[in-house]
Amino acid sequence: YLSELLQLRVTAASCICGGIHLQMDGQGSGDILLIQNLKNHKEEFANCSTFARRLSMGVDIFVNDTLSQSHRILASTVGVARFTYASIAGFHFEEELSVLMKAMKPPHRPYIAV
Repeated sequence: YLSELLQLRVTAASCICGGIHLQMDGQGSGDILLIQNLKNHKEEFANCSTFARRLSMGVDIFVNDTLSQSHRILASTVGVARFTYASIAGFHFEEELSVLMKAMKPPHRPYIAV
């Protein structure tokens, strides 16, 4: 679906070998690489700079698409963002933020309670 929507090649990383090296064979300019969940890597939760640098190798733009995890200081979020040209919010992140902003606005008067 993502490939059709963006008109770009989207591939899943084959593995993260040795805990910190992405297999990106065949990735071309403008391609999108999806990586697996990193919660089982101790370097992820330690926000390991080496781990983050290796995750960001070849990455120009980092897209964070999860507001619910943005409070965590992880190698795959905060760490990677330090090593990329740009860091932006994804569509899902923006939707969640919009809902949160609406919930924080004072309600319109008159109030009605049932």
